Amino acid sequence: TAEPTDPASTVAFDSENPWGREVVTVGVNDSAGVERNLTALVEEAIEYWNTEGRGYGEYAVKYEVDPDARSPDVEVQFVREIESCGHERGGELLGCAPQLHANSAPPTPVPVRVETGYSDESTVETIKHELGHTRGLNHGDEPAFMNASGVAYTLPQRDAVDRAYPWATSNFTVYVDASNVSAGDRPAFRRQVTHALDYYEGAPPTVPANVSYTLVDDPSEATVVVRYVDDGGDPGSRAVMQGIDVDGDGALERRTKATIRLSGLDVDETGYHTGYWLGRLLGADDTEELPPPFRGGTDPTSEWWT
Repeated sequence: TAEPTDPASTVAFDSENPWGREVVTVGVNDSAGVERNLTALVEEAIEYWNTEGRGYGEYAVKYEVDPDARSPDVEVQFVREIESCGHERGGELLGCAPQLHANSAPPTPVPVRVETGYSDESTVETIKHELGHTRGLNHGDEPAFMNASGVAYTLPQRDAVDRAYPWATSNFTVYVDASNVSAGDRPAFRRQVTHALDYYEGAPPTVPANVSYTLVDDPSEATVVVRYVDDGGDPGSRAVMQGIDVDGDGALERRTKATIRLSGLDVDETGYHTGYWLGRLLGADDTEELPPPFRGGTDPTSEWWT
């Protein structure tokens, strides 16, 4: 993200770059105190600007990384959070640097702030992006990494399947889709689903005590959708989960939405199947981790919730 520069802070130079010399020293400041080789990431980003990226921007310089420099020309500052960058605010900022032009009078050092907690690849891209701003580049300019809408991945995090509780919320909104249930059976179907929701709100064994469910009339507002389908296949049920993959490993780190599909079941079985999948969604990976009625031997048509 480019930080606006004060026009009063710039003066004309006869040179072709803000420092008036070819070699610019880049320092590394790990104020976040993380145990990573951040200097290597800075060096990788600098290597780009010293080679194939040399022709981009308003001026060309040769960067030399010196992590111990007392008074560097540019300092890459690693911080835990960037709260604002000029007029932009929010924890989603990954980096911030002033936009310099060939005739700018640079501060000493030129601060290039980079938020820690992201993967090596994303961090290198952020450093390259922010250094691009110091060369006069804007969002949308070439190279492609100057596009501000890129995806950044964090350092590896625990997958949802490995978490005791895989959701960021305990207050669920639920939409019940009875459109494929016959009109006469719809009230009974809704009652069955409600029995399952009420059962979990009662904090059965293995379920967090603060779980709650609120019915909504719009599926777009729902965390969980319970949908009856009649696709002509064998009776059964399954759940489809959605979530976020913040570290880019292809597995969800947090679940954010889910759909429970009930297919071809008798209406008086739908509550049991809904309850089974609610237990799975809440983090039960094995049958013994489910509440007692769903561990086997229960008649799905019984009043299992009592």
